[in-house]
Amino acid sequence: MIAKTDARRVSVEGVLAPCAWDEDCNVTALMIHSAQEKDYSVLESGCGRTLFKHCPAVVSVTGYAFCEAGRTMLDVESFRILSR
Repeated sequence: MIAKTDARRVSVEGVLAPCAWDEDCNVTALMIHSAQEKDYSVLESGCGRTLFKHCPAVVSVTGYAFCEAGRTMLDVESFRILSR
């Protein structure tokens, strides 16, 4: 987990989707679009790295959210795939 003093524990359900690609069209970043119309940028560490093989999907995740450079970042602690 990333140690951030302003991080808060959250549970989020939403659509896991790619949001960035490299020059070979490989997914390099993921986002979760929640039903509350909030977007979370998934950190590529720990469980967040595992989510790449499940994209796209509807997921339920628990982790720590914090703001960085105007974006809400999510350090995923655990997740469940709700549907594909």
